[in-house]
Amino acid sequence: MAALQLAGFDRHGRELWRNFKTNAMSESPASVFNKVYVDAGGKPVLAPHAVKLARDTRLAAGQARAVSFALPPGVARVEVIVVLRLVAPALAAMLGLDGTPEAGPRVVESQRFERP
Repeated sequence: MAALQLAGFDRHGRELWRNFKTNAMSESPASVFNKVYVDAGGKPVLAPHAVKLARDTRLAAGQARAVSFALPPGVARVEVIVVLRLVAPALAAMLGLDGTPEAGPRVVESQRFERP
């Protein structure tokens, strides 16, 4: 699972906006690149126990995708990080991996953009 995490700051460095605070899937689903398998009741499950693939928003090799966000007035700088999780949070909880290094987020890229 990978997610784009964005934060917008004013000219004094104060954070004015963030695309998600704690749960990317519920707060900013367009920011998440993942696969989700579900059981007959539509509940997310491990792939071997699934009846169908409900979501696949991963990027294919060589694919580019634009993701847009409406920034509030006053944002002068945007910081973007790509966070990778080897094990999605819900899956980590199901497997008892919460708090382990394997379940934690890893920043794999970061960029900063300034408005002129």
